[in-house]
Amino acid sequence: MTDFLSPDFLFRNAVLGGWIVCTLCAVLGVYVVLRRMVLLGVALPQAGAAGIALVFFATGHGHGAVGGGHWLALGGSVGATFAAIALLVPGARGARTPAEWRIGALFAVSSALTLLTVALNPTGDLEMTSLLRGELLAIADRDLALLGAVAALIGLAFVAFRREILLVSFDAEFARTLGRSPSRWDALLHLLLGAAISVGVMTAGPMVVFAFLVLPALAALQVTSHLAATFLVAAAIAAVCSLGGFALAYRADLPAGPVYVLLAACVWLAAVLSAWVRARR
Repeated sequence: MTDFLSPDFLFRNAVLGGWIVCTLCAVLGVYVVLRRMVLLGVALPQAGAAGIALVFFATGHGHGAVGGGHWLALGGSVGATFAAIALLVPGARGARTPAEWRIGALFAVSSALTLLTVALNPTGDLEMTSLLRGELLAIADRDLALLGAVAALIGLAFVAFRREILLVSFDAEFARTLGRSPSRWDALLHLLLGAAISVGVMTAGPMVVFAFLVLPALAALQVTSHLAATFLVAAAIAAVCSLGGFALAYRADLPAGPVYVLLAACVWLAAVLSAWVRARR
C-alpha cells in the first residue's frame, strides 16, 4: 500500500481520490440511512451524472480531457445535483404526496437523459461510459486538489454543526422549542450531501457514490449502536474497501469502481451475519 501512495506511482491520484470519495460518502451516508433517505441517495448521483453527460454532449468534451470543458462538466454535475435537491427537498416534511414518487420520477428521467446523451455523443461516449461504471484512473491533479478542498470544507461544517443536524434529524419538534429551525439545518445537511455527491460523481462515478452512501453505514449500524462510533466505523470500512479494493483491482486488472462496491457489499453481509450470530447466542 505504501507503494500505491508513493508520488512516483502512476495511479496515486486514483487511490487517494477513491479513498476521499468513499470515506466522505460513508460518513454522510450514516444520516442518509438513519433518516431513510436512501432513495434520494440513488437519485442525486444519477442526476449529477445526467448533468455531466449533457455537458459532454453539448461541448464534445471527454472525461479526463484538459481544458475549460472539464470545469463546465463539473458545473453540470453541481447544477443538476442541486436542481434535483431544490425539486425534491423543500416542503418534504409536510408534503401531501410521498417523496418517493418524485424521487422515482427524477431517477427515471435522469437515467434516460444520461443514456440518450451517451448514445448521441460521438466523441465522449467511451469516456462517459467509464465514468458511469466508476473508472477512477482519469482523476487528474486538479480533480484531486478540488476533491480534497471540498472534503475538508464538508468535514469542518459537519463537525461544527453536528449537534444541530442531529437534533433536527431525530426530533424536529423539540428542535423548534429550542429555537432551532428544522428547515434551515435540513438545508445544511442537503447542501453537504449535494456538494459531496456532485464532486464525487465527477471523479468516481454515480455507482461508487451511491454504494458508499449506503453500504458502509448499513454495515456500521450492525456492529455498533453508538452514533459517534457508527461514523468512525463507516469511515474505516470505506477506507479499507477503497484502498484494499484498488489493490485487488490493480492485481487482477479490473475496473476499480465495481471492485470497491462488491468489497463493501461483502463487508456489509459479514456484518449482518455477525449480528445474526450474536442475536442467536
